[in-house]
Amino acid sequence: MAPRNDNVKTWFVCIDPADKGKSTAFLDTVDFRIQVEPSDPNYHILQSGGTINWGGQPLIKWKGPFATETEAKQAQNPKQQSPNPVSDAQNALTNSNANPLTDLNDLAHRLTEPHTWLRVGEFVIGGILVYIGIREAFPTQVAAVTAPVKSAAKAAGMAAFL
Repeated sequence: MAPRNDNVKTWFVCIDPADKGKSTAFLDTVDFRIQVEPSDPNYHILQSGGTINWGGQPLIKWKGPFATETEAKQAQNPKQQSPNPVSDAQNALTNSNANPLTDLNDLAHRLTEPHTWLRVGEFVIGGILVYIGIREAFPTQVAAVTAPVKSAAKAAGMAAFL
């Protein structure tokens, strides 16, 4: 192996620090490579596992360093979304953080909280007050709108008895 020239740029496959610890299936969808010179302070930060600021985006090393972009891309092996909806759904399930049991448990918990029902009651009462206000402010227009609805309901009710 030839000695390394410190002026030759090397390649890293990087990820967002928030993605650290996510599944390899998720990280395989990442297609982000950067080129850094060994003399650049970011090179040493990446090598030591630290976070760099690359164009305003925090990044950490996932794989690397590599001598060429081709080597980095081969090591990274990004899996792009396919045009097949079944594959996309499988990928979404693999990479999602959703847990149906936790979500159902959260819903059941929220439905048993008194504050939830207080908000529902406030919404219903508010809707009734808005309706009464509109009916009182515009009695002629409301009557013109509700008359056909009442006659249709009456006709439907009569048709049911015939």
